[in-house]
Amino acid sequence: MRKNEQVKKWIEDHLNVKETAITQAKEGFFNEVFIVQVNEQRVVVRLCRQQDRTIQELEAEMLWLDHLSSYDIAVATSFKTTGGRSVFPFTYNGESYWLCLFEHTKGQPVDVIDTTVWNESLFHEWGKQLASLHCVDMLGIQGRRSGFEKLQQMELEEEWLRQAFQRLMNQMSGWEQNAEVYGFIHHDLHQGNFHIREGKLIVFDFDDCGNHFYAQDLAVSIYHALWTGTSFHPNWDDFPSVFLHSFLSGYTSKKTLSRIVLEQVLVSMQMREVFLYSLFKNTWDMDGLEDWQKWKLNELENNIRNNKVPFHSVMEASLYLFG
Repeated sequence: MRKNEQVKKWIEDHLNVKETAITQAKEGFFNEVFIVQVNEQRVVVRLCRQQDRTIQELEAEMLWLDHLSSYDIAVATSFKTTGGRSVFPFTYNGESYWLCLFEHTKGQPVDVIDTTVWNESLFHEWGKQLASLHCVDMLGIQGRRSGFEKLQQMELEEEWLRQAFQRLMNQMSGWEQNAEVYGFIHHDLHQGNFHIREGKLIVFDFDDCGNHFYAQDLAVSIYHALWTGTSFHPNWDDFPSVFLHSFLSGYTSKKTLSRIVLEQVLVSMQMREVFLYSLFKNTWDMDGLEDWQKWKLNELENNIRNNKVPFHSVMEASLYLFG
């Protein structure tokens, strides 16, 4: 029996559903996801390897989701079985996994091609929702690795990449960790990790959440929005400035942005490119790259080697508007 078939069998037995109620949603870089119709409710089942996550980390993630929900922030919270559990061990072919249960967002994915969706209103709401996450009082959650620990676990094969990584780490290590700039963050809030429901954002996939600089969350959102927007809308000449103004206006409607944070965003965007380059080199089929993948790897390498901030000119302009 293949792994996905065995997972479906587990879901059938534990959630008391038929196989026809189970859909495999996607297989990402690190996790596999299944959508299950349980009576009138949709449930998300996430499969991850135990070598990547401890039970303490997963329980801390569930605790943080429930904490955010108590602040009326729209997130996909944990789904608890009749036994009150949301995390279960699972074994396949001698390898150990965790099955994690979440409520579905009940929303729709972001259609980046449709400008009736991908527009200033969404960008403003995106920034506002991110700021709301950053305004929540920390719980002192134990068990989650910090952002620095996650970065140090990256596998960097090339010497020039290791040198660039260390240069950026040295900069970030000198930043003061005070409440203005540092707290519990999502750590991967791009447009693929939230849905839209009635014009509002519902955030999910807190798999990488933990203590780190708020600039990291801002950098991920900004980087992926600018990359996506310029790729899918090449004729939208002022897209970068439109996005940044709307997104940062939304953010500052809930939380003050200092020039310190915005300058940290520039460094964090460079670190994001180091992460993406390493991720793509380790997960893409290097013998069968598509043209856009070759182009992206070349762009990333050029930026990293030359210590170049991505989207530098428009990012610098934003410093004077919001910092």
